[in-house]
Amino acid sequence: MTVRGRVATPLMIAARLTRNGTRGGSTSGYRASVDLDTLIRRWRQEDQDARRMATVAYVDRRYALGFDPI
Repeated sequence: MTVRGRVATPLMIAARLTRNGTRGGSTSGYRASVDLDTLIRRWRQEDQDARRMATVAYVDRRYALGFDPI
């Protein structure tokens, strides 16, 4: 998750701040959104192939254990 997070975080922020490239005058937001979607599909498939816990289940478990990101 740490390695993936380092790759995904700047893409998520750029996509979010530009509303996937439709605001803010930057074309990078759209590309960031597309690249992030591609990575998410790839990582989901890798996790399924390796029989790892799904990301949603992982986040559910973290919250149940008291995770507070703020």
